[in-house]
Amino acid sequence: MAMLSRRDLVWGYTAQVLNIGLGLIMLPVIVRYMTTSEVGLWFVFVTIAGLAQLLELGFQPTLARNISYVYAGAQTLAAQGLHNNANGALNLPLLADLVAASRLIYQWITLLAALLLLVGGTWYISSLLQKEQNFITILAGWCAFVLGNLINFYYGYLNAFLQGRGDVTEANKVIIASRSIQVLLGVTMVVMGFGLLGLGLASLLSTIVSRVLARQYVYSPQHPEMHGLIETTDGMKRVTRIIWHNAIRFGVVLIGVFLIWRANILIASSSLGLADAASYGLAIQIFFLLNTVASVPFNLSLPKLNAYRAQNRQDDVYRSFSTTMATALIIYITASLMVLLIGNYFLTFIGSSTKLPNNYILSGMVVVFLLEINHGTCSNFITTGNKIPFVLAAIITGCCIVTGSIILAPIIGISGLVISQGLVQVVYNNWKWPLEVSKIFNVPYYKVILDGFVLLKNRTLSAL
Repeated sequence: MAMLSRRDLVWGYTAQVLNIGLGLIMLPVIVRYMTTSEVGLWFVFVTIAGLAQLLELGFQPTLARNISYVYAGAQTLAAQGLHNNANGALNLPLLADLVAASRLIYQWITLLAALLLLVGGTWYISSLLQKEQNFITILAGWCAFVLGNLINFYYGYLNAFLQGRGDVTEANKVIIASRSIQVLLGVTMVVMGFGLLGLGLASLLSTIVSRVLARQYVYSPQHPEMHGLIETTDGMKRVTRIIWHNAIRFGVVLIGVFLIWRANILIASSSLGLADAASYGLAIQIFFLLNTVASVPFNLSLPKLNAYRAQNRQDDVYRSFSTTMATALIIYITASLMVLLIGNYFLTFIGSSTKLPNNYILSGMVVVFLLEINHGTCSNFITTGNKIPFVLAAIITGCCIVTGSIILAPIIGISGLVISQGLVQVVYNNWKWPLEVSKIFNVPYYKVILDGFVLLKNRTLSAL
């Protein structure tokens, strides 16, 4: 598997920043030109789609990881752990079985997602609508949004192949093309007054473009190994069982992640109303974007980390992880402080009817999500060893947060959502997974971070 060149990394970082920047452009337009109830419904749309994503059961990250192993030269795949059997030769029969298993898995995921979104999602959204709202227009926007998600599910294995084999530049071209269309069309239609219908249509068109591009890149002439692959029934079944072993575990983790990140929006919309749901949802969306920005270095390095661990290159693993972790913390802290200091002033300046929660609540969210990105990145790193030890912790954490939010939100409002999430996480996850990373490297976790800052400093000085 080819390692990333400096040019690939620069292009990838630029693409990710542009992608996220376009998303930040869209948020002010949504809160400026749509009513508070429409903003609340849009966040509900996104949250329900996030719930449907759980049906992937962690297949995409699991597939990407195993694809990385195959392209690193692995001759067999293991349900758990690493065989360290990479010898540099690409096993084409194994690759063929992996492709076939991936397609079959995503066909079933799409069918289940269609049932969840079109039946359950439509019912829930209908229950939130008020008499003065245009049911037909909102339903049309929802159906367009759902169709885009289903297309994305059906071809979801393409993302895994681009990520797994280290085609970071191509993956980012897909993201940028898709997001650019979604934002430009979405902004235009929202400004013209199409609201949720415009956002739904923009999402559908952008998904179609992204899937066409992704397929071209996966099966490009530069990857002749992807053409003429012949799978075997027994091989496909064996690979499916191997993928399922960790995918179902990662899927349970994703359920926990949904409960941690997204379920509170549904609780807010049901317990506090669409106005508070819009305020809280806006804050969550911003912190989610900050988390995405801060995670860019680690996500770009993930194929490389998978390959290094398959090849048992421990020193390279340590340097790569420590620098990406330090970079993530710098990015998040800087950006979150800006949100805290000028977020509501900016919303007032653009004339938004939706505001962020007050500074006391926002300050709590800054701390909660700082700890979240720290232990979350550690958890993702642990999976590069083809082990997922945090399944039970994730689902218990999510259930406890939801329970705490249901109890506290009616009493103290949005503060209850933040308090519930922060207290539950600090009890275990915030310290447990950084501790496990320190055990992998046999180095105290604070030293991992400090070494990352030193490596970043030296790299910056050498580049000047």
